[in-house]
Amino acid sequence: MAKNPEGFAFEMDLQVQIYISETRPPRGISTVGSIWNQIDEVLQAAVGNHFRDTLQSMPAVRFVEERGVDRQDVLLPQDLVKALTEREIAKQEIAMFEQEKQAQLQRIETEQARGTADRQAERAKSKVGVTIKVNNPHARKPEADGEAFYIEQTGTAKAEVL
Repeated sequence: MAKNPEGFAFEMDLQVQIYISETRPPRGISTVGSIWNQIDEVLQAAVGNHFRDTLQSMPAVRFVEERGVDRQDVLLPQDLVKALTEREIAKQEIAMFEQEKQAQLQRIETEQARGTADRQAERAKSKVGVTIKVNNPHARKPEADGEAFYIEQTGTAKAEVL
């Protein structure tokens, strides 16, 4: 993390190497006063070039959105400010509509669960009734067979008596 002359901190992915010969210091140092002044001059140029190169390839709208630039610090054209404002409003509306959609889907799910729970006793009674109706024909067959056997046996017995 480096500090600029005004004391603001900034981070960058930039490497700068400065080579100073031990036996023969470059003339540049003598013109700027000290090695620290030379380093400061090189770094300011490197940082300036880095930001210029980065910003040249980035549209202003994207720069403002991604970098969180305070619009009071940068004077943007009025139509750009309007476009940014409208885009932000649209994003917020989309988020609001998505939340409302989720709330409505949750409400539907809750109502369905409530309806199922309210009708559970009726549903159980109906299920038992269906089981009884399915079992009734199965129960009648042995009963009919027994009745037929009884009639046959009593008929045979009466015929023998006569």
